[in-house]
Amino acid sequence: MTESEKAPDAEEHDLIVRSFAVEEFEEMMRNGAIRDNGTVSAWGLYLLWKARQK
Repeated sequence: MTESEKAPDAEEHDLIVRSFAVEEFEEMMRNGAIRDNGTVSAWGLYLLWKARQK
């Protein structure tokens, strides 16, 4: 499926996907530019998973 072929859920219809460097992404969470619970929680779970991979 390509970006244009995806069928988003009703609450996802206005989402915009953008890429950032990890450092910039983390700074955006610190300064409040990114503050939704789903994103912040997913990042925390990723960091926990990543720490156990070593």
